[in-house]
Amino acid sequence: MVALDSAVRAASRTRFNLSAVLIVGGLLGGLCAAGVPLGLFGRTYEGWALAARMTDEFAGILFLIAFLAEPLARLFPKSLATELSPGHRRLALGFAAAYGVCLLVAAFAATAEGQKVGVPQAFAVIFQYGVLAAMVATSGIWSTGVMDKPIWRRLHTATLWFFWLVYTFSYVGHFTGPHIPDASYGIGLIFLFQALFIRHAAALKEIWVHPMAE
Repeated sequence: MVALDSAVRAASRTRFNLSAVLIVGGLLGGLCAAGVPLGLFGRTYEGWALAARMTDEFAGILFLIAFLAEPLARLFPKSLATELSPGHRRLALGFAAAYGVCLLVAAFAATAEGQKVGVPQAFAVIFQYGVLAAMVATSGIWSTGVMDKPIWRRLHTATLWFFWLVYTFSYVGHFTGPHIPDASYGIGLIFLFQALFIRHAAALKEIWVHPMAE
């Protein structure tokens, strides 16, 4: 009985490492999204192009989760989003891992069949990796303290807005130029603008409802 009781106490001290799960999940999901097209079409231009698109869309889903976790918790205090709110910044870790895979796949896709990456494209990829690093650094992955100051929370929010702009302009760009018409980019834009509306609605609730309640 003593041995069983001590085992139960030991198990109860085991902590669920959310950060590690999110990072590993984002990496594995991104690798699977890239691996399926490459397995079907091989390392051809079509294979790399489809892999780049699938990893981009997978990362986009994780981005919307991270982008909307806090505002949804403010709009619906008694919902599942409230449970995620205390660690909402950590949700960006899954997106950062998946989007890191997406950028790597996009670089390979750009060099498929002997093509070369220009300086502007290389700079854009490096800059986005830098923003991802800032997102991870301000996600609360380390112990609380310095990174809990308002300035770091604002920087984390700024990185989320940066990638909202990246996705928005990228999807808008597919409706101009010699791109093949694809309704999925329109659906993506709808989700992005709905996310924008939700964040503004949460901000307005914070400004109007809380002062009235006080």
